[in-house]
Amino acid sequence: MHIVINKKYLTYKQYKVKCGLGKRGSGRKKKEGDLITPIGQYKIKYILYRKDRIKKIQSKLRKIVIKENMGWCNDRKSKDYNKLINLPFNYSYEELFRKDNIYDIVLVLNYNMSPIKKNRGSAIFIHIAKKDYKKTQGCVAVKKIALLKILKEIPIYTNIKIEVQRSNFQSSQLLLHVSWLLYNLPPCHSCTLQGLEYYSTPVEFYTTLLIYYHYGLL
Repeated sequence: MHIVINKKYLTYKQYKVKCGLGKRGSGRKKKEGDLITPIGQYKIKYILYRKDRIKKIQSKLRKIVIKENMGWCNDRKSKDYNKLINLPFNYSYEELFRKDNIYDIVLVLNYNMSPIKKNRGSAIFIHIAKKDYKKTQGCVAVKKIALLKILKEIPIYTNIKIEVQRSNFQSSQLLLHVSWLLYNLPPCHSCTLQGLEYYSTPVEFYTTLLIYYHYGLL
């Protein structure tokens, strides 16, 4: 059974809850810090949690207690890039032992781990959402009560499927670009898209753009 993350919702079986995504929506993640939640299918490697705040988690998944000296490396120059690390640490990292509660429960997804590719993105988690479902740096965020309910029910080998969702900014930029193309392209035009050159009418080119957009290829 999959957990499906689509637009602003996370769904497991009949259970559907609101969630927050990266500031630039979900799509093909290209580099560290691009604020995109990566589309694709993933597994949950393990759970990180604050034992001082969450007394008990009912789950079949492996659990690791977050301690004050724990972090996650996000520095592409380090051999420990996209790995759990102990502090102090000589490269840049994200602290896991936080004052706020968003990392009280963290589901570590196996994004960019087999193998790890430098600068392709790190620390892709499902964690606790802020009160207003504030957009994330690329993670998925849901309410604590929902996360605890899901963890209690899911089996070890559950797939996490993240589907395409563009931010409002990206959508408006694309529509402006397509509008300009329709206004300016001649009746038949030589077009280059994703490295392929072909001839099309403006309507054909517009349709192709929307197809690429829908599947996260732009």
